[in-house]
Amino acid sequence: MTAPLMSGGAPTYTLTPPALNVDEGSSLTFTVGGTNISDGTYYWTIETNAGDVTESSGSFAITGNSGTFSVTPYEDSTTEGVETFIVYLRSGSITGSVLASETITINDTSVTIGGTLSINGQTRDWSTTNATAPTYAAYTYPDNSSGSVHTLTGTQYVLSEGWGSLTNISVNLWFYPTANNTIIIDELGQPQENGGYHYTMLEINSSNKLKGRVWEMTAMQAVTSIGSATLNSWNHVYFFFNSATNTFSMSLNNETPVTTTSVSRNIPFFSYWGIGLTDSTNMGSSARYQGKFDALVIDSNLAAGSNYDATKAKYGF
Repeated sequence: MTAPLMSGGAPTYTLTPPALNVDEGSSLTFTVGGTNISDGTYYWTIETNAGDVTESSGSFAITGNSGTFSVTPYEDSTTEGVETFIVYLRSGSITGSVLASETITINDTSVTIGGTLSINGQTRDWSTTNATAPTYAAYTYPDNSSGSVHTLTGTQYVLSEGWGSLTNISVNLWFYPTANNTIIIDELGQPQENGGYHYTMLEINSSNKLKGRVWEMTAMQAVTSIGSATLNSWNHVYFFFNSATNTFSMSLNNETPVTTTSVSRNIPFFSYWGIGLTDSTNMGSSARYQGKFDALVIDSNLAAGSNYDATKAKYGF
């Protein structure tokens, strides 16, 4: 049905955003105004590049010639350049008469993340980042081989795609910290930090010791490495949780593992792993990781074990 006319003349409609452009991931609130508009429910749609926004249609109320609704472009990780979408104000339904429209430009804030990680034997691309400039760049390893690694400065993070639940879990990582008292690895239950399921799996404390755990191990139950990581140098960490024995174990640079028992792992339906995140559920630090990292391997096959001996030459060991 169409909106009825009010006495006093035909209605007029305006559709006004605060700006004609919006960053990926940011919400843009439109204000609808005009004259002689009947109070009631009205509709909005996006017909051009609707796949670039989180919702392509919706309804809202107009009262006293005024109403608002919001549109949010996806924050992806693909460099696409400038894109536009058109917002239509409609009466009656999302296919009703067009009352007004406005064209909005999406500011592409994405960068190509680069690099991969291994999850359960599959090579996967990093899925999400908050970086506004590439963090992945060419690098010469200590054995003089060439490749590329991520370098994070304490403001950026990278996040994996969501993966099905891993009851048993093992993690191998080469990392090159340039600061201590930071978070190295997080596990999340959603692709946003500090919301829903979230906790730190691995941190480097102010003494350069590593602290590791799975959830629901508390900070007091976390394992602390025997040795200390070396700043401004490559280090290796291997840790695992075995659900059959309720055991968590961690080894820094192939030292004797530090093991604790009688612990359990509470896992989300999907797991996301990130490096460089901040997290209020931590073991002592909420600061983002600073330094390089490479070759993150996450696996539910505990028999694979540590890859330290197989990879150490590349990193100068």
